[in-house]
Amino acid sequence: MKNVSRLHLALLATVGAVVLWSGWHPYDRFTWWLEVTPGLVGIALLLATYRRFRFSTLCYTLIVLHICGFCVGGHYTYARVPLFHWLRPIFERETVTMTDSVA
Repeated sequence: MKNVSRLHLALLATVGAVVLWSGWHPYDRFTWWLEVTPGLVGIALLLATYRRFRFSTLCYTLIVLHICGFCVGGHYTYARVPLFHWLRPIFERETVTMTDSVA
């Protein structure tokens, strides 16, 4: 590929590594496919149109972050992502749901 930004290649490598990580022993394979497929389709479209229509590096970075969010959600399922486990003792609950009232 001629005139390809090194940063764009680094972003592509990053999202590729995250997709591979998320596909390694996910909690539920079907959920993983449901969460990751839109990101994979998006990557395919961006690669197919890269020479004709380029976005800014900021836009590509935000797209990569969004796809990484899909991959993390697909790997753990969103309810089991360990990043927010520190909230459980604060709310003194096993899980925090959207239907809980804030009274």
